[in-house]
Amino acid sequence: MGADSDDPLIGRVLENRYRIVRSLAAGGMGRVYLAEQLGLDRRVAIKVLTRESGDDGRFRERFFREAKLSSKLSHPNTVRVYDYGRTDDDVFFIAMEYLEGRTLGAALKNEGALEPLRAISLTLQVCASLAEAHGMGVVHRDLKPDNLFLTRTADGREFLRVLDFGIAKDTTNATEVPTQAGTVFGSPAYMSPEQILEQDLSPKSDIYSVGAVLYRSLTLRQPHGESNAITAMARHVLADVVPFSVARPDLKIPSTLEWITRQCLSKDPQERFVSATELSAALRACELEIRGLVPKLEPRMERGRMRLTEAQEAEVRRYEVGGTAPAAPARSDAIVPTYVPEPSQSLSHTLRHPAVLVLGGMLPLVGLTLGVIVVLVILLFALVFTRPDPTPTPAPVPAVTQPLPRPVAPPPAQPAVVPEPATPPVAPTPVPAPPTPVPAPVAPAPTPKPTPATPKPKPAPAPAPAPTAPEPAPTPSPAPGNPKSDLRDPFKRGTE
Repeated sequence: MGADSDDPLIGRVLENRYRIVRSLAAGGMGRVYLAEQLGLDRRVAIKVLTRESGDDGRFRERFFREAKLSSKLSHPNTVRVYDYGRTDDDVFFIAMEYLEGRTLGAALKNEGALEPLRAISLTLQVCASLAEAHGMGVVHRDLKPDNLFLTRTADGREFLRVLDFGIAKDTTNATEVPTQAGTVFGSPAYMSPEQILEQDLSPKSDIYSVGAVLYRSLTLRQPHGESNAITAMARHVLADVVPFSVARPDLKIPSTLEWITRQCLSKDPQERFVSATELSAALRACELEIRGLVPKLEPRMERGRMRLTEAQEAEVRRYEVGGTAPAAPARSDAIVPTYVPEPSQSLSHTLRHPAVLVLGGMLPLVGLTLGVIVVLVILLFALVFTRPDPTPTPAPVPAVTQPLPRPVAPPPAQPAVVPEPATPPVAPTPVPAPPTPVPAPVAPAPTPKPTPATPKPKPAPAPAPAPTAPEPAPTPSPAPGNPKSDLRDPFKRGTE
């Protein structure tokens, strides 16, 4: 890399929008600069094609088509493309978000081989980016450690971004500019056999490159042994993958992780994982095995998918949180996203922490237990409020009531017997005597009329009449005018 003072682009403003500040890196097809976007005061990364690359008309056409295609990708694990253009003096550039960090290649060089869990976490993030690109018919074609950028969030967690979709291939565009015969795009150490042989490419070509990157991350070796570019391409086509135990006998790499890596590096695309999503599922199951959450797996490949025994698949499903890629926040213009897994944990999703996974597996049991408790509480309340009083209560004595008689006509009311007024005894007819004045007859005292008896619902039988004494014979009254008679005039009582 030459000094910035010798670079004519330093300090220049492209299209009145981007002021070049300094050079960041250089590659075979161009140079990357730090620039400032005028009007927004935002730092961006500007990738400028070298003049040698820009002189090829076919390459320029491909560059702009793929830059436009890359600008449609929006997954947080993919670097964001803001703009692209061409200056009047034929400077071709792409404006991307500026990232602070280092590439995976630099991390492997400075830190050595990755721990298995960390390698799985970073590979899962690569798969998340590829899942979106492959869904849009885009094949990256140049996956390698130097195109995988490691950043940090505000809380210090690690996050991976896939860079440089600049030579991506649109498999859905029938009018795509064909690659010139003899021209091979990509990095020889990570290219798939079909890419080297210039055959039709599919997303499985990127799966092969992911396997090569994973092999490199775990062993710091190339899958087929160290060699130059030409030999490396030949070995990708013809040679077998070197076992981990041979490449790095000093390392202890789980056998399931090695099986996944070798499946990605299969010569026949049909023997690889059918998609980045299926590769993610296999890596997550391997992660559970490494953490001791599931027993040792016995994987096999079936139609591009990893298959396990029925019992093992049931165990893995217990810990599935859902989705096939790390959870991602909404896109923004921030330099780094707000979510990444911990390097020490190497989880692809915050919810996949071991404690959360264990709790997730216990949820069905917890739910069943709570259901049983609720049922027991309901039964207890039912017993308390519905059971009879323990104190024996005497059975109620039915009221002695005789059944109501059938309605019958009441007996005819007996006429009230009104006692006849007492009449003074009649004296026997005397012998005719000289006429004497006869006093006026005395009216008997009025006798109150007895109240008729109220008929009762059930009249009791009338008692037999008590025997009455025989009335005494009437005493003959003295003859009128006899002064010695005991009869007195009732009207004279008050005067006597």
